[in-house]
Amino acid sequence: MNRRLTLALLLIMATDAPRAWSGNGATTEAANAEARRAVESFCLADFQAVDARDSLATYSPPVRKAHLREVDDGWPNVAWTWDPVTVVVAYRLGKVIANDSTGSATVEFDEIARCVGRRRYVGLPRRASAVMLQLRKRGDVWRVLDPPEPRVSQSALVAFYAGQLATPDDEWFRHATAEQVDDYQSMVAALRFLKSLK
Repeated sequence: MNRRLTLALLLIMATDAPRAWSGNGATTEAANAEARRAVESFCLADFQAVDARDSLATYSPPVRKAHLREVDDGWPNVAWTWDPVTVVVAYRLGKVIANDSTGSATVEFDEIARCVGRRRYVGLPRRASAVMLQLRKRGDVWRVLDPPEPRVSQSALVAFYAGQLATPDDEWFRHATAEQVDDYQSMVAALRFLKSLK
């Protein structure tokens, strides 16, 4: 009798197990797909110099506290002509792993230069670098947790600087202070540098 009961239980478990496993697998695949879309959106926004970090990223309490004084200046969004950024020409999204509320993603970037801030650029030998992004799910939305320095395309930065430099007109130059003219000239120098990158 015990043997029959054991066999019956094994048979029931064997027929229910594939459904349970496939359900769990489907959930994991769905979480990975959602997390992957969030990482793609985040990387594309940074790559194209689009201010979207406030909606595509989330920040831990220590990071928020460290940047508390910068909130009035627009943090967490990036001042593309002033903040530190890494200049890249391409990126590739690698493996994304997600569970119910946490995950990670590997992204490889082709780097060519870096701005240490205040429009001070340094050329780099072209290289690929892998960056690990941590992910968190809040409600139904996946976000990048405490994102690293932005990786921005050369072409997006060139377009951004060109747009900024096109704004001043003759009237602006007649009334500009020496400091404003110096600032304008530093933008011209940064644009020249970015255009010269190969």
